[in-house]
Amino acid sequence: MIEDKKSVSFTIRLSTDDAEALRVWARYHGKGLSAYGAQIISSRIEANLALIDGLADRAAASRNMSRADLLQSWLGKGEDETED
Repeated sequence: MIEDKKSVSFTIRLSTDDAEALRVWARYHGKGLSAYGAQIISSRIEANLALIDGLADRAAASRNMSRADLLQSWLGKGEDETED
């Protein structure tokens, strides 16, 4: 199988209640759990792009960094997200 080089795979953790609701929602729409979860996350990101961009700009300004430098420090290292 050839992997799509424009996609990323990672693990998320949901509460039991949210996971069950997602399973029901995905099943209702005839979709796989992972595919439907990815679709939901993607649609929320797209709906909030202006907010995300504004937050990145605000974070860069508060650190006296350029946006490019901030994004490089956040995204360029390839490190996993910190656990909550």
